[in-house]
Amino acid sequence: DRLAQGRRDQEWIVSSGRSVWRVEGGKAFPLATLPGEGPLQSLVRSGETVWAGGPDEIWRIPMDGGKPLPISAGFPHAGDISLDPAGTGIALTRGSREDSVWVLEGIAP
Repeated sequence: DRLAQGRRDQEWIVSSGRSVWRVEGGKAFPLATLPGEGPLQSLVRSGETVWAGGPDEIWRIPMDGGKPLPISAGFPHAGDISLDPAGTGIALTRGSREDSVWVLEGIAP
């Protein structure tokens, strides 16, 4: 289970398996259940968007409950993700024989 960045005193973004939830005031609201296999490995919130990283993928999930958008399905060994300070791109770890960091620019709204 994962917890995204956010104000812990008011709102949390959490995942369990392949489901992503917004928790506020002790109540849970579903944002998305993503297709695929394996649990989500990381969550990052940026404004009205949640970025979710899984074993081989990255998803962009709107906070308003809109349809999740796969950013890179089939990206082997995708791992933890992080938003750049400007909010216009994401960095992710990619493990294989040698661990590496990849940067995807211009994909954030």
